[in-house]
Amino acid sequence: MVSNVLLVRKGFDPELAAKIVKLIFEKRSELEKVNAAATEIELDQAQDVAPVPLNSGAEKALKELAEKS
Repeated sequence: MVSNVLLVRKGFDPELAAKIVKLIFEKRSELEKVNAAATEIELDQAQDVAPVPLNSGAEKALKELAEKS
């Protein structure tokens, strides 16, 4: 498996990053319909992006999503 990472510029709005992350996971089944690679999107692996740091908003969103599961 090859990881896919959504990169944003340093200083990217954390609230917008959180919304994007949540949207990706909320709409995953719809993404799978247009791209089979979306079946590999897993919450437990989403933070494994080293050495690239997570945006603080993305980190917060992933934590909230993990708490809901």
